[in-house]
Amino acid sequence: DSVDVFVTHAWSSPWWQRYLTLLIHFYWRPAIITMVAVGIVAFLLDLLNLLPTVRAAPLSLWDMKVDTACWYPVPALAGLFVLFLSPAIAHWRQGGPKVFLDVVCINQAEEELKVEGVQSISGFLNKSRSMLVLWAPQNLSRAWCVFELATFIALHGDHHVIWCPIFLYSISFIVLVGYVLYVITLVAES
Repeated sequence: DSVDVFVTHAWSSPWWQRYLTLLIHFYWRPAIITMVAVGIVAFLLDLLNLLPTVRAAPLSLWDMKVDTACWYPVPALAGLFVLFLSPAIAHWRQGGPKVFLDVVCINQAEEELKVEGVQSISGFLNKSRSMLVLWAPQNLSRAWCVFELATFIALHGDHHVIWCPIFLYSISFIVLVGYVLYVITLVAES
């Protein structure tokens, strides 16, 4: 049996950044498809005057007045909803890739089983098709992260290594949430 993705990460990086990176990496497609589909439907319904006509105060951007409709945050909210719901759907459907994530795959409670799991890491790396590096600056200063990466590259080459900088994934998520909150604030003020 094989593992589709071996996830390597530094424990010292914030848990929420690692979680968001995994979430976005594995489930960005359904979230984007939902945002685009809901956006197109809402735009068409607005063109046909089938959505509420409540408009927020015009937004002034570089001497331009831009109307903001009350439904503007709906596509992004729908995408966020799908993003956070996708792992549950994948689990329910028993779909998605087989992922090795040490905190889940290695017993953290019983010391003897933990040691066995750690000693089996190279076996897991050998059976893994790709490696997902949740990259943070501290990764390459952590001996364990370097060991996992070097072992995987020695076994499979570097063309199966996927680098995901957790800082950039976190920033993209924060920007999206910031946009949604900003538009909701504009709508609430009108």
